[in-house]
Amino acid sequence: MKGDYDYYMSVASTEPCPENFSPLIVPALTWVIFEVKIPWEKEKWHRIYGEWFPSSGYEQVVGPMIQVGPEIEIGLEKQLLSEEKEVELWIPVLKVR
Repeated sequence: MKGDYDYYMSVASTEPCPENFSPLIVPALTWVIFEVKIPWEKEKWHRIYGEWFPSSGYEQVVGPMIQVGPEIEIGLEKQLLSEEKEVELWIPVLKVR
């Protein structure tokens, strides 16, 4: 179904994956990294996909889109963001021109 995606909370590690977790191997790719603030607004997506990609010479390729940060606390009530937080959005790309 269009719009479906998997969402992972993860940590990079060289240690074996514990039995009650699933490993996700991220292939070596080229990434464009955007420093943005969350929560997301439509305008931020427009700047990335409507402005940056068309003028960049890069295309998005198959691979995970990774959001790095902010540090979070456990518990649903602690996940509500009342202020903007800085994160990095990593998008896998390929140079096309």
